[in-house]
Amino acid sequence: MTASFNVPDSISFGELENLAAERAAEESSAKQARIGLEPTQDNINEAADRALNYALEICEDPMVHKVMMLEILNNMVDWHTRIGQSLIEDDHNGCGVAWLRDGGKLQAMMTILLSIEIGKNDWITE
Repeated sequence: MTASFNVPDSISFGELENLAAERAAEESSAKQARIGLEPTQDNINEAADRALNYALEICEDPMVHKVMMLEILNNMVDWHTRIGQSLIEDDHNGCGVAWLRDGGKLQAMMTILLSIEIGKNDWITE
């Protein structure tokens, strides 16, 4: 089955501008809905708590939190590495090295977490 579309023979510039404005408003509204609350301490804590609880609703096993922790730590290592390298490139060597060292601390946290067995479903710990 093919879909049928009513394609006009022509469209005025004004109509095109209106369509573009409507689309921009829809995208702005959708973005605001995704963004949600202002990034205050309370809202950030609530978002993290909701995400953790939702993960357990999807899969009721503590491994879901271990995997989340590893993913988050990996993101933080990448973030600290990018910032550190950027600072060094901008001749802020001391600050850049500090960021890279903190990235190393996050890597150490990952190493420790990898050594902790969570339970029978832990396929990560050797």
